[in-house]
Amino acid sequence: MVLCRELFIVKIKILLPILFVLLLLLLPALVTATVTVSIIQSGADPGSVIAGKAFTVTASGWSGTCNSAYLDLSGCSVCNISESQTKTISGSSISWTTLTASKATSQSIAVSISGTCTPDSGSSSFDVKTSPSLSASVSPTSTSVTQGSTFDMSLNIQNSGETTAQFGSITVSPSDFSISSGCSPSSILGGQNAGISCTILASSSATTGSRTLTLTITPSNADAITKTVTVTVNAPSATTTTQPEGGAGGTTTTTIATTTTIATTTTTLPTTTTTTIPIVIIPVTTGWMILIFIIIVIVIILVLTYKSTIFRRRL
Repeated sequence: MVLCRELFIVKIKILLPILFVLLLLLLPALVTATVTVSIIQSGADPGSVIAGKAFTVTASGWSGTCNSAYLDLSGCSVCNISESQTKTISGSSISWTTLTASKATSQSIAVSISGTCTPDSGSSSFDVKTSPSLSASVSPTSTSVTQGSTFDMSLNIQNSGETTAQFGSITVSPSDFSISSGCSPSSILGGQNAGISCTILASSSATTGSRTLTLTITPSNADAITKTVTVTVNAPSATTTTQPEGGAGGTTTTTIATTTTIATTTTTLPTTTTTTIPIVIIPVTTGWMILIFIIIVIVIILVLTYKSTIFRRRL
C-alpha cells in the first residue's frame, strides 16, 4: 500500500510539469483575437462621427496570408457607402473611405477577413451626432474710437449642435482694424456656450467716419459665422490756448478737430473786487497860503508874549 502511494505521488510530480507546459502552448489558441477596426473622421468627437459627413473605416491587425476583406454594415442601419464593400487585401491594412451616416446612436460596423490568416474578424461601435451649429451675439453693437486707439467688445458663442465645436480662429475686417488682444476661443461642447473678450485696434491711418467692422468666427469642423459692429472712427483733436489782448477778461481756448468741426470755448476767470479808500486832497491856492502864514505869525507872537510875561514876573 505504501509503495502504491509513493508511485502515485511520483506520477503526479511528473505529470504536473507536463500539463503546465501543454497549457502554455495551447493558451494563444484558447484566446480569441479580433481584427482592429478603426472609425476615423476629422473633427468628430471620440467614439462618434458627424452625420452627413464622410468617414473612413480601416481594418488591420491580422497575420498570415489574407485574400480579401468584407465590410459588414448590418449593424449600421443609417450607413451608406459608395464603393464596394469587398476589397482585395494587398498589405497590412484595408480601408473604406466613402461612408456616411444619418443621426443615430449605438451603431456598429464589422469587418471579416478571408484566407489563411488570423484573426479573421472584428467590429467597432459608435454614435452618429449632428455637426456643430454656431450662433453668436456681440456687445456693444456700436461704438466709437480714435485713430490709433483700441476699444473692447464681448462675444457670446452658442453651439446648438451635438458635436464639440473646435475653433480655428476669429478674424476682423476691413484691414485697418486688427485684434490687439483676446478673441481666443476654446472648444465649445455641444449644447454649450462660451463668452469671449476682444480688444480691437483701429490703425492710425484708419478711414474716419461711420464704419462696419465684421468679425468672422471660423471653427475647424463647422461652417463660419459673421457678426458686425458699427464703429465711428474719429481723428485725434488738437487744442490751442491763446491769451486775449490786454491780459484781462479771461482765457479763450479754441479746439480744432481735423475732421470739419471747429468748436470755440470761452472760459471766464473769476472777478476780483478791490476796495478803494478815498483821500481828500484840498487844492492849494494863494489865499490859503496867506491865511496859513497869518496863523503861524499869530502863534509866534502869542508864544513870545507869554515868555516875556513870565520873564518880567521873575524879575
